[in-house]
Amino acid sequence: MFTIRFIQPDGVYRSYSVVSYQVTREGSGNAEVSLSRKLNCQDSVSEYVGQGETFDVAYVTNLEGKTIDVIRHKADEPKN
Repeated sequence: MFTIRFIQPDGVYRSYSVVSYQVTREGSGNAEVSLSRKLNCQDSVSEYVGQGETFDVAYVTNLEGKTIDVIRHKADEPKN
């Protein structure tokens, strides 16, 4: 299980508990995050992160509450 918290610029957030998620990048650098609460992925919903979207960033945490992934606009990601 994962918890994904999508955060708006004003700090308001939406949180989901899911068994799987998938990030797809759009040409603009924004991210589509597909979330599923069941293993069959037939109940999946999508949220969008990036410039011009409702959410600026999303944090993915594991069962222990440790952040394991951060999803944001491609240009905003730190360089390795």
